[in-house]
Amino acid sequence: MIAKPLVLVADDEPHIGRIIQTKLEQGPFRVTLVNDGPGVLAALEEYPDVALVLLDVMMPGLSGYDVCQRLRQDPVVSDVTIILLTALHDRESRLRGFEVGADDYIGKPFSPRELLARVSAVLRRTNSLPPRLRGPGAERYRFGDWVFNASQREITGPDGL
Repeated sequence: MIAKPLVLVADDEPHIGRIIQTKLEQGPFRVTLVNDGPGVLAALEEYPDVALVLLDVMMPGLSGYDVCQRLRQDPVVSDVTIILLTALHDRESRLRGFEVGADDYIGKPFSPRELLARVSAVLRRTNSLPPRLRGPGAERYRFGDWVFNASQREITGPDGL
């Protein structure tokens, strides 16, 4: 039996997080919730099987833009699928989201049905699991500031060495 993809939902408004969780769990997903940017970073260490991060832009601690940019720069999780969810609808905000590495951008208020459709669509395009979770030898492991890429038999240090 194939496990349902795990979606990490980050929103500082608990009622929105619960609505999203309920809708996604009615579909083919498992969900874990956090309420701020640092919580996203911690959850990705705790749950290495996260297939998608649904990330609110305006959160305490670190903004969704900052978190997205950090994830794209981290060799261990740079391939995780990211959808930004935000009340910022202007073109510059959307462009900034894509520039920092988002795979999609959904404006609030949103239709729960559209949210489910977009999450499903983006995961279909990305094969529902990031490369680090597909097949033998595709794993990357972090040891402090060092990253071991088993599939490439490569170790990267804090200075990119």
